[in-house]
Order: sequence, then structure tokens, then C-alpha cells
Amino acid sequence: MGQGPILAMILLLFAGLVIALLGVAALPRFYVMPAVAGLCAVGAVSVLGFLAFSAESSEIAVPLGLPGGSMRLALDGLSGVFLLLLFVTASACAVHGHGEPGPLFPLFVAAMALALLAADAFTLLLGFEAMSLASWAAILVRHEETASREAALLYVGMAAFSAA
Repeated sequence: MGQGPILAMILLLFAGLVIALLGVAALPRFYVMPAVAGLCAVGAVSVLGFLAFSAESSEIAVPLGLPGGSMRLALDGLSGVFLLLLFVTASACAVHGHGEPGPLFPLFVAAMALALLAADAFTLLLGFEAMSLASWAAILVRHEETASREAALLYVGMAAFSAA
């Protein structure tokens, strides 16, 4: 059995998480977190199947990225274990956060999964930066509160300091 379907399933999961994020504007907020929980559960089951039946390394090149290059995503046993942990934890968080959905949570989960699947430096940095931007924007969701604005400013300062 090839690993192509597993990578396709994970790429579909990315697409589903992004669609769930974009659907926040069109769908009632009540439906977003159950959709994220379901997508993460599907991702966890697919990664568990990959780990149980054949944990051979597999790689796919996506024609995005730097000029003349492409983003490379790879799934192997180690990244599979961490993806399983991510999807199980994200599914539990989505179920727990059902009362008050975070509109940027799907983007954060997708960015973290991208960082775990990265097979080159560009993709890894893209995943890390997307996680950082999603976290910063999640802090600013309650921008009316002074403490949230101060925390977001502190977060940006720490991120800029750590990137230097």
C-alpha cells in the first residue's frame, strides 16, 4: 500500500481546516469547532492507520514556494507520531472550546501540521511563521481590552527578538 493516499488525506485535512477558518464569516460560529474536531479526528485516524500498517517515509512536492523550487512535505514514522498527538489534542481542544470557538484555531492547527510535515527549511519556516501569526491574531481577537493589546504587543516584541 503506497503512502500517497495518506499524504493526500493530510493535504485534504489542511484544505478542510482552511475552509473551516474561512467559513467562520459565512457559517454560524456554532458549527466551526465541531467541524474542526471532526477533521482532526479524521486526520488522527488516517495517521494512526499509516503508523499501524506501513510507516515508510513518503514525500510529496507542492509547486508553491521560492522561485525555482517547491515546498516539500514528508511523512515518516516520527512526524506521524507527532501528527497523531497534534490531531488528538486539537480534536479534544475543539470539543472543549465548543462554547466559544476561536476563529483562528483551525489556522493554528494547520500551520502546526505544516511545520511537522516540512521536509525543507522554507516549509518549516512557513509553518512556524503561520503559527506565530495565528497566535498573535488570536490574542488580538479581544482588541477592545487593554490587556489583550498589551499582550499582543509583547508577543510581537518577543517574536521579533527571537527571530533576530
